[in-house]
Amino acid sequence: MQPVRSLSRTLLIQSSAFLFLILISGATGLGLIVLQYESDSRATELDRVIETIHELRGDLYRQLKELFDYVFIGDPNALAEFEEVGHGIDANLATLVSLAHDQAFATEVAELNAAYTAVRARARTIMNQTHAGFAPNELLDLFETSLEKGDVLNYERAFQATGAVVEAAQVDLRRRAALYRQLSLAGLAIPLVVGLGLLLASRALLRQRIAAPVSALLGAIEVYKGGRPALSVPETGPAEFLRLQEAFNRMAAQLEASQDALLRSEMQATTGALVPIIAHNIRNPLASIRATAQLMQDPGLSEEQRGSLAAILRTVDRLDGWISQFLTYLNPLSPNVGRTAMAAVADSAVQLLGHKLQEKRIAVRRHGADATLTADQNLLEQAVCGLLSNAIDASPPGAEIVLEIAEQDGEATLAIQDSGPGMPFPEGPSGMMPGPTTKALGGGLGVPFARKICEIHGGSLEFRQPAAGGTLVLIRLPKSQPAGVGG
Repeated sequence: MQPVRSLSRTLLIQSSAFLFLILISGATGLGLIVLQYESDSRATELDRVIETIHELRGDLYRQLKELFDYVFIGDPNALAEFEEVGHGIDANLATLVSLAHDQAFATEVAELNAAYTAVRARARTIMNQTHAGFAPNELLDLFETSLEKGDVLNYERAFQATGAVVEAAQVDLRRRAALYRQLSLAGLAIPLVVGLGLLLASRALLRQRIAAPVSALLGAIEVYKGGRPALSVPETGPAEFLRLQEAFNRMAAQLEASQDALLRSEMQATTGALVPIIAHNIRNPLASIRATAQLMQDPGLSEEQRGSLAAILRTVDRLDGWISQFLTYLNPLSPNVGRTAMAAVADSAVQLLGHKLQEKRIAVRRHGADATLTADQNLLEQAVCGLLSNAIDASPPGAEIVLEIAEQDGEATLAIQDSGPGMPFPEGPSGMMPGPTTKALGGGLGVPFARKICEIHGGSLEFRQPAAGGTLVLIRLPKSQPAGVGG
């Protein structure tokens, strides 16, 4: 059985799931923003590095030009221009140092700085030798051999190495940018998939735990409104719905029981109002018939005539007795309850029917522990007496009737087992309604009257057909009566 979960807890779980989705989406978006910002910042730095490197290379050759103008042309402004360009190179080298965040790039910048320092030192040496009176061909050889083919070539190698590091950084940046794009798509897809899953799960959850129980409850209400047979609402869904469904089922059961009781009361009231009138109208002619039959009795009549008059008297007495039983059955019973022993009730019924038992040589055997209960002993004796009389009539001469008393789960029971041919009516309540009888002096009301007595005590009357034959009558009565029963 699935665990019962309250509606408030279900809604809390649903809200928590959506909150979790919001947190995931927010964290994913924030992470992607941070990664994109870092990527953009790195791209900007690399662009600045490339620009600075190219400026360094251009400034270097500007310095070499100023050096050439100073040495071979004698330009008086070349020295100042040389120094000014040198300050720009120093500034760009300092910029590269500040942008060197990884070890490989820092190493290449240091080598580039060292190569430039060597170029500048060589240039200053050539300037000094120019003042010392070196011959132009010697200065040109020094310029081409030592400076251009030596220090400048080393600077070019350092420049190429630095460019290679920058290019590798650009490749890595492009790779990471592609990865970030993939992560962006995944970051967008994951919340969408999770959100769709939560939506479908929420829809199924709402349909199963709210819509279906409400629909079932509304359907049951429509059934009751239409006056159709009662049905039980399935008890499913959250704990709040379970309590509502349990309350509705209890109410429906109580309403059905109340309607049945009301119908029985109305039927009994209607029949009770009509039967005395009918009984009065029947008894008057019966009394006249009986009186006439008695007056007609004369010793001088033939045997056939006397037999006919006797048959008339028996028939009138039988009809009068049946009317009396019927009136007793219809009259409301008001039990006078008290502490009663089931064994005493059974023994009293056996004693009242002692003459019938002797006539058919039937033995009664009672066994089982005694059970005490709160009931009207006189009414119970009438019920047991009528049922026991039926058992005697159904049993063959010399047979045995077994009475068994038991007590369990707050209930007292009395079972009457005979050896007759079995029940002459079908099982169920319809077989216990008043009806015709095959007994010479019976009214067909013994079983219904016993059932009525059991019901006013809150009990029941059951008939069973054992496999061994005969009929088993079971009286079930609660040991204590609810408030308002008896007095």
